[in-house]
Amino acid sequence: MRKSLNGSWQLNSDFLKKRNLANLKVIVPGSIYSDLLRYKLIEEPFFRANEAKMLAIMEDDYTYSRQFNINASDLKKEINLVFLGIDSVSCIFVNDRLVANTFNMHRR
Repeated sequence: MRKSLNGSWQLNSDFLKKRNLANLKVIVPGSIYSDLLRYKLIEEPFFRANEAKMLAIMEDDYTYSRQFNINASDLKKEINLVFLGIDSVSCIFVNDRLVANTFNMHRR
């Protein structure tokens, strides 16, 4: 069984909460830059010296979250959770349980 989790997710961070933007609706696949740019919260990060302005924003921890359902019969099978293109450091949780960490760019 394959189940795509692409589509609508929620993004949270202290940066967003300070702007009363908790649970910002975003699209995955994507990136923090593309999500913040879509909502006009940042300038184009790769134009001129704008990337330097992003350093403080990128120091924040960002959380992508999504709810999804699995059939009871599928829970009896081996389940592999595959992410494509996680960039840098992450902690992956399912139902508040840590299931994986990443420590490198663009890992599968």
